[in-house]
Amino acid sequence: MIDENTSRIQLVEALADERRLMRTLIDNLPDGIYIKDTQSRFVLGNTTVAELMGVSTPEQLIGKTDFDFFPYDLASSYYEDEQTVMGTGTVCVKDNETTS
Repeated sequence: MIDENTSRIQLVEALADERRLMRTLIDNLPDGIYIKDTQSRFVLGNTTVAELMGVSTPEQLIGKTDFDFFPYDLASSYYEDEQTVMGTGTVCVKDNETTS
């Protein structure tokens, strides 16, 4: 029983260490990194994405969509692209767009 509990504790600690390492890497990349769910809501974003979206921390992105940050037409276009990518698994490549 002790060996099983020790193994479980070691596994939890190893996963926590790996998660911290991944989060540190994501937050320190100069590129915007984010993950969205199937409804196009932010699940994870790094500090670069947070800055681009005009929020103070990546945590402020969680649960929001592009409709919370962009004009309707632009957000709709992003949403359609994301749904296509998720539905087909194909890559969607477009020219860089700027918003001002």
